Amino acid sequence: MIAAQDQCVDFQIRPRFYAPGLWQPRHYDQQPRISVVVDGEFAEETNRFTGKISAGAVLMKSADGAHATRFGASGAFLVSMIFSKQTFCDIVGQIDGGWRLIDKKEGVIFAARLLEAARARDIRAVKAVAADCASACAPMGGQTRKRPAWLVRFGNELAETGLKTMDVAAAGRAAGIHPAHLSRQFKLVYGESISDFARRHAVRRAMSALRCEQTSLADAALAAGFYDQSHMNRAFRAVAGVTPLQWRRLSSSFPPALER
Repeated sequence: MIAAQDQCVDFQIRPRFYAPGLWQPRHYDQQPRISVVVDGEFAEETNRFTGKISAGAVLMKSADGAHATRFGASGAFLVSMIFSKQTFCDIVGQIDGGWRLIDKKEGVIFAARLLEAARARDIRAVKAVAADCASACAPMGGQTRKRPAWLVRFGNELAETGLKTMDVAAAGRAAGIHPAHLSRQFKLVYGESISDFARRHAVRRAMSALRCEQTSLADAALAAGFYDQSHMNRAFRAVAGVTPLQWRRLSSSFPPALER
């Protein structure tokens, strides 16, 4: 664990790589934290949420947020900012249920900002971003809206392939609905448009590809489903507020310990 270079002793940075397939039964974190998912994917279950979480998301957990976690086939790398209970309460306030996920565009932007502040060991900047995260948290009811099976299938395919290979009209025909209705239902359930969802997940895939220093930007763009490197650059700036090179620098700044 890395202590921040500040007079404050109740804040630490913990980079952790969680082994592939690791299962953590239902538990409570001893200290509240805000975690950035830098790479990989895992499934988390709380009293109000069950689903997959991937790169570019931010998790806020107080000490009373019970959760169970199973990590994917590639494991996951998280950078956590650990706070004392009092400091966390002063910055964030009370989190209903003790657990909150920030994903979509806000999550990716906050992820980059948190990593930048942590890399600089700037406790004041970390606290400022943490306060912004708290104010951006949506009610958990938005996470649990019922999703029709056909829409879940479409969303899962879109997350893995993106609009480059997805035919929205064909997906609508397969579900027996008009493409315009599919688009409206998608935004209602997922909270973002089809194109924004696809772009964010393409950036997520690129984030993982960019973690490997030997992978060129052009290869990372192709692996993530972008048309070319310039397409990836534009999407990164729009979604994360940083360039792919800036993300590579940020995400490689924290040597992780292995959590078994």
